[in-house]
Amino acid sequence: MQIDNDILEQIQLGNEAERDQIARQILAETEQFLADTRGNQRDTEQRVQSLFKASDYAPKDPFTPPDNIPGYDEATYQALKQQAVEQSRALDVAEQVAKNYVVTERVEGHYADAALIQAQTQVKYQHIANEGLKLQQAIQVGELITAKTEGILIETHTQQTKNLTARKLLEIEAERGNALIESAALDVQGIRAANNSRLIAASNDFDSLKSAAPTVSV
Repeated sequence: MQIDNDILEQIQLGNEAERDQIARQILAETEQFLADTRGNQRDTEQRVQSLFKASDYAPKDPFTPPDNIPGYDEATYQALKQQAVEQSRALDVAEQVAKNYVVTERVEGHYADAALIQAQTQVKYQHIANEGLKLQQAIQVGELITAKTEGILIETHTQQTKNLTARKLLEIEAERGNALIESAALDVQGIRAANNSRLIAASNDFDSLKSAAPTVSV
């Protein structure tokens, strides 16, 4: 099966666009997560600032805590502090995972590009092989046409030789017939000559006999 180079280029562009879109989406989600986290931090800071102000730390009696500052017992303080530390660690891990995911997508993109280049190379080799096969088929067709042409030439030459031989045989037969006719004519002439010779001899014999016979007087 042959794959068009334009299709491969479209696939490559599609893969690159898809990878870029995924990377942008991951970055956007990460940025949104960080933005939400920062927003929560700002909200927390605002709430803290609304609770803890400089004026709150300057009461009239420095030995008496102000009433507007909430108090935490030791257990609540340790729990909230541990929760804040865990949240910070979770944010660090989430950010690192997002970065690793982006790097993984880039590596997969490189592998996809390498596979695509390999596929394009295979297609080029397939085109070369197809061209070689076409050339071999053309050579075979040319050899077949040449063989058929040579066969036709040989057959034509053989037919011409047969025709020439037949004409020669006809000429020989005609000459033989003419010779037979001439021989028969010569035989007839010989017979005629022999007959004429016999007639002449018979006439001479008759004349001789006639002259030799006694004459009878009346």
